[in-house]
Amino acid sequence: VGLKLDVHHWHCTGGLLEELICLEPHEVALVELNDSTASVTRRAQPEFDRDVPLRNGVSDSAGLLAVLMQLGVKCPVHVESFTRRFHIVDVDDTIAEQKKAMDLCFRVAAARVLPADLVGSQPHVNDPHEPPGWASKMTQELAQYQERHGLAGHVLPPWPALTQLPRFRDAPPAGAWPTKLLRTLNVTDSDWDVPWPHIGTLGKQLPFPEACAMAEKHGYDAVHLDVDFLLEHGPEAVRGLLQQHGLEPGGWRFPCHLHDLSDDAYFEAEFAQLEREAPLAAAAGYKFTSFHLLPWSNATPKNRFCDHFALVAARLRRVGEVLKKYDMRLALEFLGPYGNRRVHGCPTLGTGFDFIHTIEGIRCLAAAAGVSSHVGLKLDV
Repeated sequence: VGLKLDVHHWHCTGGLLEELICLEPHEVALVELNDSTASVTRRAQPEFDRDVPLRNGVSDSAGLLAVLMQLGVKCPVHVESFTRRFHIVDVDDTIAEQKKAMDLCFRVAAARVLPADLVGSQPHVNDPHEPPGWASKMTQELAQYQERHGLAGHVLPPWPALTQLPRFRDAPPAGAWPTKLLRTLNVTDSDWDVPWPHIGTLGKQLPFPEACAMAEKHGYDAVHLDVDFLLEHGPEAVRGLLQQHGLEPGGWRFPCHLHDLSDDAYFEAEFAQLEREAPLAAAAGYKFTSFHLLPWSNATPKNRFCDHFALVAARLRRVGEVLKKYDMRLALEFLGPYGNRRVHGCPTLGTGFDFIHTIEGIRCLAAAAGVSSHVGLKLDV
């Protein structure tokens, strides 16, 4: 399990390039590009008013992509622009404008030179005023401490030199990775945010064969999967369309609600759906799936942060077994707008009890569930 990074949500949480540069490449599994609203503050950002990347000059989509390129991240990237203006625009023109914005964002990111103190290549001294003989004094005091506590003769591992530290510690799962950041068309599940699972949208919806044709026409690298088409026609039909149009697989929508607004019976039904759909998606070549976590907890005392965290981790642990079986990655997205968790809260009760809404929150959840190898970030700028 890892991160589904939505640029809008990253911006709303005060996103910094410093937190991105600390990620491992395999932790980012899907990226959503867009630009937040210029007329309101960061804390007042609405959820459903964002445009194509770089249009408003608010969210740093290019900076985020530049860091991911520096890290060597390889995953699907699509535009998710919740703007009503595209509802009155022809689908071909919509796809063309969003592809043009994505290409510009990639070019700006590729040309961006990241500062040395961000990358970590600058000289660094922890204690610039260390007096002569200090290191020797510390060695003597350590020996005295070990003697007092029965640890005499115990040799601690040496601190490695900075040049010896491996930048990337974990290898990605075999066979689950594309060869680059894939410019991906997302018109498969919905034309807007909906309560049922979806992979993300650019504001239009097309049947899968038409989506593949559009992706080829406008020069996309990949296309997201239409799961209904997969269930009706099978993996071979999906593979045939990808080959016909020269496309790579993007992602497919994850069917399970992990949060506490889904009760046990509802989750079990969705988990059974995951077990049915995962082998078919894998057979079609689709290795990435994604969903979001709601940034609030239910109002009942048993379901506030800690118990809610334990519930989601337990469900994610079960999901992880399916992911590992089919060598898949789940991209989890955090939702950033302040009003979502502090003002809006639970849709029916308006509780405002915070839950996971940051990069570190998703990373901690994946570690607690023991599924870090197969869960990554979906990044929405």
